[in-house]
Amino acid sequence: MDMTADIIGYLGLIVTLVSFSLAKDENLQIINLVGCLLWAVHFGVMEEWSAFVMLLVASGMVGSSIAGDKALTNALWMFNILLIPVMSMMILGGGAGWYAILPVLGGFFINTGVAKCSGNGMTFTIMAGLIVWVVAAVMMGSLPAILANLLNLAALIIRECFRMRKASGPADSGALATGTSAQY
Repeated sequence: MDMTADIIGYLGLIVTLVSFSLAKDENLQIINLVGCLLWAVHFGVMEEWSAFVMLLVASGMVGSSIAGDKALTNALWMFNILLIPVMSMMILGGGAGWYAILPVLGGFFINTGVAKCSGNGMTFTIMAGLIVWVVAAVMMGSLPAILANLLNLAALIIRECFRMRKASGPADSGALATGTSAQY
């Protein structure tokens, strides 16, 4: 792989890992936008065009979601849905390898999670997309993307564990509640 693609991929890895480890959904979206743009450049340099296009769509969706432009976010989300049968037809027609659908599907799940969901729904939808992207990255031969998606998946699992622990409160997290006989 080209050294430029590697460098950009590892920068994308760092940025997206930081974004997925943030507790606040709003911060995740802002940092994730930068990561999406880095990944678009990474896959563009590799000439993996389905991944490149999906990451441009992701950037547009996340950016419009941050800006509060729901109409643009919805239009880009619908475009993402439209890309699924278009890519399928390209594959059936011999214009792309079978794995070209994976960035489209993985991107759909991640874009949906980041731009249209919150809380647990956001986390689990993004996780589904990351799993698909791991397979896509293996097929495209992008070590930075393989590592990034596995690390991002781990970061999201940790994020969700902390969110669930925080939501359950101290009594449910194993701490002793005030007034219990164990204090005496």
